[in-house]
Amino acid sequence: MTLKQKPLAAITGGTGFVGRYIISDLIKSGWKIRLLVRSEPMHPLIPELDAEIIISDLSDQKALEQFCADADAVIHVGGLIKAKNRTEFFAVNEKGSKNLAKAAAKAVPKAIFVVVSSMAARVPGLSDYAASKRAGEDAIIRNFTGPVTILRPSAVYGRWDKETLPLFQMASKGRIFMPRDEAARICLINVADVSSAVVTYAKIGKVDALYELSDENIYGYTWSEIALTVGKAVGKKPKITSIPTVLSKSGGNTFAYISRLMGQTPFVTAGKIAEILHGQWGSSPTFQPQLEIWRPQISLESGFTQTAKWYALNKLI
Repeated sequence: MTLKQKPLAAITGGTGFVGRYIISDLIKSGWKIRLLVRSEPMHPLIPELDAEIIISDLSDQKALEQFCADADAVIHVGGLIKAKNRTEFFAVNEKGSKNLAKAAAKAVPKAIFVVVSSMAARVPGLSDYAASKRAGEDAIIRNFTGPVTILRPSAVYGRWDKETLPLFQMASKGRIFMPRDEAARICLINVADVSSAVVTYAKIGKVDALYELSDENIYGYTWSEIALTVGKAVGKKPKITSIPTVLSKSGGNTFAYISRLMGQTPFVTAGKIAEILHGQWGSSPTFQPQLEIWRPQISLESGFTQTAKWYALNKLI
């Protein structure tokens, strides 16, 4: 009797915040891993990495075909969340996704294809980032030969996350600045739940569908609820200072301008501010995965508490 060979997952973006969790969970679930990276990965979340490494990027068609070859699943997590301009966003998030889909269609046309996108993609007119993510989804659907599972996480947080850190730092100092929008609703999800969703859909096989991912509160939280939950996680009841919309927009433009003058890639841009101020980031049962297939396990209070403890342990708050 021969032992069943482990399935092979080819993963882009595996060294990023979300990707590191996915790699770890796939290995625990019995998958072999192949990574497309720009440099050798070194990170504590990547467990004694027993993986095939292909050093290249999403612009190299030949390397992408080698990356996809013999894979049982292609998992596309890679992409830009910040860039100097629209062209840079689209070069990676759209053109890179198209290149990967074409390579997979040629090398492994019957493979499972799972895409980790963003909820921002549902409103592509908001920002260059949102538009490029939507374009990337469309490019994969057009260029891959089989079913594609697209997962759109809401705002992702958790241990190792740098983007949510300022919120916890503000709370630990006793004051949180937030947009003045009582009608806004924002879904959130812990990175570990995002990873579990990806591994679930990689396991069950070919599913031609698009799902949004959030925690158990699929209709989203108000800014005040988020602020109070962060405060509880750090052991404080912070004062909430609401920022008028006009100042928020102005601040985004100013930050982007200063960053470019200094030769840096801005993160808090006018586009990012537009995404935040959009406010309608709740979901609904229609767009969520079927609960019998996957459901989130980490509540906002529990997830924020875990995250705060990690930040404190690493002297970040």
